[in-house]
Amino acid sequence: MKRSAPLVRRTPLERGTTPLARSRTPRPRRLKRPAMDVGLRHQVYVRAGGRCDCCGTPLPGDGWHAHHRKLRSRGGTDSLENLVALLPGHHEWVHAHPARATAIGLMVPSWADPAAVPVRRGERWYLPTGRTWTLTLDPSETPHV
Repeated sequence: MKRSAPLVRRTPLERGTTPLARSRTPRPRRLKRPAMDVGLRHQVYVRAGGRCDCCGTPLPGDGWHAHHRKLRSRGGTDSLENLVALLPGHHEWVHAHPARATAIGLMVPSWADPAAVPVRRGERWYLPTGRTWTLTLDPSETPHV
């Protein structure tokens, strides 16, 4: 595109600055919400027995994710019944495949109570009752969510 005249700035710059210098000033990042309580995160790890709640693989010390079964955007809270310990790859899988994750209890619909929806761990279904997993169904039975 051919221009007839050079571009002219309409608003004056502050003395001694350039447009790029002003735009590169870093802004402090604010968290949208406070970080999860460290004690609660530890309880999730202990309840999982140090293993991924999806596959049973041992979790690395700090390289695991506490996943909200009922998403915070759907009204989920930071409670032990609403959290599961997942490897990062499984956490990505849960969010990429919500229908399948809901079918095995790793995700909960907005209208459901996470404490009442079982999670499939291996071949059995468990309810997250506080600090332990409680066996809830025979392996041959599967809940219809």
